[in-house]
Amino acid sequence: MSGFRILGPGETGDGVGDGRSSSEDDFPPPAMETARRATGGPGDPPFLRAFDSGRRWGAPPDGATTAPYSLTYGWVVDAGLRYVPGFRPLNDSQRAMAMQAMGEWSAVANLAFVESAAPMTANLQFHMSQLDAFGASGMAYYPNPAGSYIYLDPESAGYRTYVHEIGHALGLKHPGDYNGTGGGTPPFLPPSEDNRTNTVMSYYGVWPGGLGVYDIAAIQRLYGPNPTVRPGDDLYLLTPGAPGRYIWDGGGNDTLSAAGVDVPVAVDLTGGWGWFSAQAPSILAQNQFFVGYGTRIETVIGGSAGDRLTGSTFADTLVGAAGDDTLAGGGGDDLLDGGTGTDTAFYDFPSASAFVTGDPLGGPADLTVTGAGGTDRLRGVERLVFTDRTVTRQEAAGALSRAEPGQRALVQDGARSYEVRMAPYSGPVAGLRNQFLGTASDEAVIGSPQGDFLNLLGGSDAAQGGGGDDVLDGGVGSNFLTGGAGTDTFYIDGRGDGVTWSTVTDLQPGEWAIAWGWTDAVSKLTWEDLAGAAGYQGATARLDLDGNGGTDLSLTFSGQTPGGLLAMPGQVGTDSYLAFRIG
Repeated sequence: MSGFRILGPGETGDGVGDGRSSSEDDFPPPAMETARRATGGPGDPPFLRAFDSGRRWGAPPDGATTAPYSLTYGWVVDAGLRYVPGFRPLNDSQRAMAMQAMGEWSAVANLAFVESAAPMTANLQFHMSQLDAFGASGMAYYPNPAGSYIYLDPESAGYRTYVHEIGHALGLKHPGDYNGTGGGTPPFLPPSEDNRTNTVMSYYGVWPGGLGVYDIAAIQRLYGPNPTVRPGDDLYLLTPGAPGRYIWDGGGNDTLSAAGVDVPVAVDLTGGWGWFSAQAPSILAQNQFFVGYGTRIETVIGGSAGDRLTGSTFADTLVGAAGDDTLAGGGGDDLLDGGTGTDTAFYDFPSASAFVTGDPLGGPADLTVTGAGGTDRLRGVERLVFTDRTVTRQEAAGALSRAEPGQRALVQDGARSYEVRMAPYSGPVAGLRNQFLGTASDEAVIGSPQGDFLNLLGGSDAAQGGGGDDVLDGGVGSNFLTGGAGTDTFYIDGRGDGVTWSTVTDLQPGEWAIAWGWTDAVSKLTWEDLAGAAGYQGATARLDLDGNGGTDLSLTFSGQTPGGLLAMPGQVGTDSYLAFRIG
């Protein structure tokens, strides 16, 4: 069986003094003490369940928070009423060894260890104790409200013992049927995987130093990955034929690609087991790989065969490329791009709960599917599978004919013109009923007679609100915004990259245009009269948002003069803006 290969930082570790090969142990926490249950359960792969003690510090990671779990540690200098045979405090070299061992865990997990001035109440409480009577080199409690007591034998506890016992104190159990106080708690690793090459929590084999790949996977399941490791935009290439591979990443906008691979690949971005061709009995086997828990890979690209791509609870991009692929976005607002072949999108809710809009003939806009988990964009997808039935793209888009006029928007995208059924608006602005989100392409959109939120995102776009009190946002690029009937609001966002120039063609008294990204005492406003496109010229505000002398955002008010407009700054939460209205 092949060894598991880590895609991550190089392992480090001092192999001095492994301690007794079969005597390290963990005390169970007192019966009256409770701690939060660990995440996971039957859905976790077997190799991870083998480390689940059911205990952890704090709440499970949410996948979005980057603040570390801050755990205190203390050097107990007086055991008080605790029964600690042969107690003594750790000396300076032993403390240094314990700190290095804690660093092994925090180097890969989102953990920060902070020394406490009150060691008897710290999360991790270090003692030296004569453990000969127990036949042990070290013992440790699992996480619990009273703190994890860590006992280390001054004669036999080497560096591996320190790392091992801290693993218990963080919530990891033995992966085998061994415990100094009796048998272990199942499930267990198979004997072929239960060794110190894979995990420092094992009793078997020679320890090569540092954490094994199973240790990294198990601790990241509890606390998430260290966000400072590979925080940039990374590309991970999947290659069949290689032994098991563990993929983890700290942040950025990352891509996992099987481009050029001609065998089927299964990828799960939630943090899970993936494989080429078929799943093997062991994650260590050839053609197997694993995306670590808490690792966010934003884009996955399939190969030329029929692939199975599963997204996370966040916004993902799944690209099937060639072959007959199956795509499941999961939660979040996802882009499912089937590419060539006959591709299928899977949803875990009935078709009656789906809100489907778009062009039944396909193309850049294709379909938009809104359900309980978010709103997905489907491109090059021929079938949609719901829990109650399977429908073609044309059948799914047929729901459009049942949409009320107050839910429809007319979209012109290049040479094509079609109606879409807008999704229900769910934001903070009162009175809005529908919302439409554009694409990076150039498009023109006309809203409904109701209050609509039209955000055209990228490209050079045109938006017309129609009736109702609308909110129009052209996004980046060169855009034309027409409110139409009702009292409308216009958004121009300068917080992203690039230069935006929006033209408001029909600003009326009582209406506002909001330029986001303004900072008092930094940003600068200058006016230009009769600027803009022919036929739409008027007062043009030039905004230097970062104060560097350039123009980041331009806003033209057709038919208006600078003297007839008022500009005033404001702020909503942490977002600042400059608001314009007719004076």
